[in-house]
Amino acid sequence: QGAPERRLELLLLSAGLATTFLHAGVSFPWHLPASSLAFVAILGCLFSRRYSLPQERTLLLTGGWLKAAVGMTVGIGLAISVIAVRDLVANGLLLAGQNALFLGRPNLAQAQLERAVKLDFCPRHSLYWLGLAQLQVGDLAGAEVTLSWAFARYRAEPVYMQLAAVEIELGNFGRARELLSELIASRPARDLELSARYLLAVIELREGDVPAALVALESLLEIAPNYPEALILLGDIARGELRFEDARAYYERALQALDRKIRRLERKLERPLTLKERGAVMDELGRLRRTRQKVQESLESLP
Repeated sequence: QGAPERRLELLLLSAGLATTFLHAGVSFPWHLPASSLAFVAILGCLFSRRYSLPQERTLLLTGGWLKAAVGMTVGIGLAISVIAVRDLVANGLLLAGQNALFLGRPNLAQAQLERAVKLDFCPRHSLYWLGLAQLQVGDLAGAEVTLSWAFARYRAEPVYMQLAAVEIELGNFGRARELLSELIASRPARDLELSARYLLAVIELREGDVPAALVALESLLEIAPNYPEALILLGDIARGELRFEDARAYYERALQALDRKIRRLERKLERPLTLKERGAVMDELGRLRRTRQKVQESLESLP
């Protein structure tokens, strides 16, 4: 009372604590918020005498109570230290697993990421990357379990996409549609939205509803006229319906779009890149080249 500047300081400290705990609620066990909490707590302690009259309280522990208090303090300290060290090792294994994936060694990556998951106190990112490694080695069932586990803790946009793609491959179309619809409703980045819309069209086609798939693909092309995957799928549908001229037109458009993407990535490789960036570009470039080869073969097979 009578000191508005002190009330403002207390409000600011309280806001800092509230922000820290809110952040901790979605990023347990406080990897990032720990430093914020320490900063706010230290500020509060340093200025505590400014906000209230000094008081002294003495707690005297003897006998069994003293031993219990010492044992509890030591136990808590050891537990926190063990968790911190295990988490540090897990972070190193996560980085090593990511690098192994970028270098095209999925089996090594899977082994390292499995160890990272076991050591991490609350695995999230390591689960996602382990799911990617399992996908690359062809373990669809394992990838579904791992990505579902990651999704329960880490609802990031890439997790939605990877899990939906796995569910489609396993024939769980209802679950995949639910994931993709939720992702689109969250207004993701344009590339992710296009990929999600394409996968929804794939689901319609897998379920045998060709008209619905055509509507979904045409709607996608209205947003992105040169989306290669949509053009390829339209070409496949046209070829299956013996509309060979339409199929040829779609395949040729797809080849042009793929060539543009490939040239853009090849130019990107000429610039300095980190290992992670170079690995991602090389993976995408390899995928596009394989896709282009398949489209070229489909085009040449037309009568």
